[in-house]
Amino acid sequence: MATASEGPRLMVAAIDFGTTFSSWAYSFKNDHGRVFCKNWNSDQHISMKAPTTVLFQPDGETFEAFGYEAENRYANIGEESEEALNSWYYYRRFKMKLYNRKITRDLEIQDEKGHSLPAIKVFTAAIRYLKDDLLNEGRQGIKDGDLKESDVDWVITVPAIWDDPAKQFMREAAIGAGISSERMTISLEPEAASLFCKENPLEKRLSGWVDDVVLGTFQPGEKYIVIDCGGGTVDITVHEVLDSGDLRELHRASGGAWGGTTVDMAFENRILRSIFGEEILRKFRSEFTYDYLSLFRDFEVKKRKIQPSQTSDNFVIALPVTLTELLQEDTGLGLKDAIGHSEYSGQIKTIRGNKLKIESSLMAELFSDSVNNIVRHLNDLLFNSHLSDIKTILMVGGLAESPCVQHNVRKIFPQMNIIVPAEPSLAVLKGAVLFGHRPKSIVERVSRYTYGTSITEIFDPKKHPLEKLYQLEDRQICRDIFDIWVSSGDAIKCGNFSIMDVYYPSHPGDKYINVRIFASTQKTPRFVTDDGCIRLGKANIELNMDVPYHERKVEVEVTFGDTELHLKAREAATGNLTRASFDLIG
Repeated sequence: MATASEGPRLMVAAIDFGTTFSSWAYSFKNDHGRVFCKNWNSDQHISMKAPTTVLFQPDGETFEAFGYEAENRYANIGEESEEALNSWYYYRRFKMKLYNRKITRDLEIQDEKGHSLPAIKVFTAAIRYLKDDLLNEGRQGIKDGDLKESDVDWVITVPAIWDDPAKQFMREAAIGAGISSERMTISLEPEAASLFCKENPLEKRLSGWVDDVVLGTFQPGEKYIVIDCGGGTVDITVHEVLDSGDLRELHRASGGAWGGTTVDMAFENRILRSIFGEEILRKFRSEFTYDYLSLFRDFEVKKRKIQPSQTSDNFVIALPVTLTELLQEDTGLGLKDAIGHSEYSGQIKTIRGNKLKIESSLMAELFSDSVNNIVRHLNDLLFNSHLSDIKTILMVGGLAESPCVQHNVRKIFPQMNIIVPAEPSLAVLKGAVLFGHRPKSIVERVSRYTYGTSITEIFDPKKHPLEKLYQLEDRQICRDIFDIWVSSGDAIKCGNFSIMDVYYPSHPGDKYINVRIFASTQKTPRFVTDDGCIRLGKANIELNMDVPYHERKVEVEVTFGDTELHLKAREAATGNLTRASFDLIG
């Protein structure tokens, strides 16, 4: 048993906040190789993760439940009264609402019934529950039971393809949940998985058409592609193991919204809708919520076992009786007749009453959107000359368990060693704990974006477009010039690569300098208004009004290469650090 102390930390705790499922894990500082994970209890099985589901009471303020408890509580309310159900706030799979969109502090997100709450309230409630649950269970591993939040270094996972405002949003949500910013680290999901797999024996290699057992870990000099197949996103990174055992990134993180939820949506929108129609499915979701959730819990487990071969066993799933009864009430049709009228009548049959028997080839088609995007993206990556010598693909995340996904990646890339570790859905969670113990394990990253600020120059009609001309008193100025700090694709030593700039107040009465920060998908944007450029946010720098105006300049240092941007500002006149902060959320 560990004993709480006044040292810098007692444990490292990680919260893996996923689109479909979330969980926590921790390890003590004196035994960081032993990672403790939460066991969640649903009505049907014990799971290492719980649904990312949050339930609020009808006042929209009071948190009610999280995970399986939230699902079951919501379903039970629906069994009692559909009218009562409509007044509760029920959020599931809401993480993707931060992906690829402008994030503001007043951003609101809708729940399953169309009710809206501030996004920060929903995310904070989920993180607070996971934090408190971890601390409560963690205290059982302490001899005197004295585990304080200050004893813990926290790690919060985010997709590598998220932009900087989304990362800051998650940090602020975690702060709102009671996690100290000074003791918090943001971990990129595929990086965490890579660290876990580098440190642990790899047990399953899909080589050709045979599964071989592999002992050992990645060795210095090895390069590999990491595909993190999560519920919402698929994140892809490329790593090399250095002689020190640390990792460096060889290509900027990439990917898209191709995760496991695309399979769930295809099952509902294609197969179930073809048989039952949208109106019956709507009633089923509303009036028999518990049965709806149970159906998709069952599908979540079984979809990871669907085989790609047409000759393999067909997929069988039991439908709730309430769904077939709705069909009979609304259409007068039995299940067999409804299937006969559907577009998949030749590929779906009924067996033993309410069970659907679906040909494996049809079920495999549900994975096509996800698989096609992964394969296309891998082809693009391997086309790069500096990645052409890579022979290993590491697949992690819940969707990586799918034989359909494994088969298609293996078929398209027969020359590659495809590795799936044991329990691939836990690789990110356990790797995040390792990252918390050794945050310097990633020594070099590749910038996803071009970062910089907006500056002006004396207008030169030979090189500046007329629409950028700005008359400032007696001078002609070219505005909106993109002053590049770091370019997309640049390799950056983590924590060591900094840009220093000097800024001046515009007027004697200015108490702050606001430095506008821009990002671009282009490598060498010319203007901040070019296609692919966005205003990322601003840096707020406090000025010392006791310093004479003409000496009131500030040296601003921006550090790149970590999972988040860092900023430091120093008064040129005094050498003192001044208060400065990034604000990347509108």
